Amino acid sequence: MSQTAVQPSVLDHFHPLVRDWFVGRFGAPTFAQEDGWPAIRTGEDCLIAAPTGSGKTLTAFLAGIDELIREGDTGELPGEVRILYISPLKALS
Repeated sequence: MSQTAVQPSVLDHFHPLVRDWFVGRFGAPTFAQEDGWPAIRTGEDCLIAAPTGSGKTLTAFLAGIDELIREGDTGELPGEVRILYISPLKALS
C-alpha cells in the first residue's frame, strides 16, 4: 500500500477558523490567491495583477482578517483602524 504525500497548501498558514470558512465557502484558492498570500505574509508591498473575478480583493482582505483574528486570540488587538480599503471606482468607469 503506497501513501500519497499531502501537498502543503497556502491555506495551511491561516488561522483554522479562517481556513475552514474559506474552504467551506470557496473550496480552493484561485491562482491569484495561491501566489498572493505568501507575498502578502512577508509584509512587503505586493501587486497582484489578475483578471476581474480572480479573487484579488479577497486575497488582500482575508490575509488582513486572518491577522486580526490571530491578534484577537492573543488579546493584543488594539482598538484602532487596521485595514483600509480604497475602492478603484475610477478603474471601473
